[in-house]
Amino acid sequence: MATCPAHQAKYDVRTGEMMEKPQVRPDAPCEYAEVRIPLPTYRVRVTQDGFLEIDV
Repeated sequence: MATCPAHQAKYDVRTGEMMEKPQVRPDAPCEYAEVRIPLPTYRVRVTQDGFLEIDV
């Protein structure tokens, strides 16, 4: 699960599906209307050295 630090929306990182809607804060602009669900997802691997490789 990934959480938006500005609005606290929660997304399933495997599918991009929104699990919890954003809670708009007055000090942070809301781009919710522009968000397309599901979010894009990318294949990720962890190397032997502990680095993330992301296919974009």
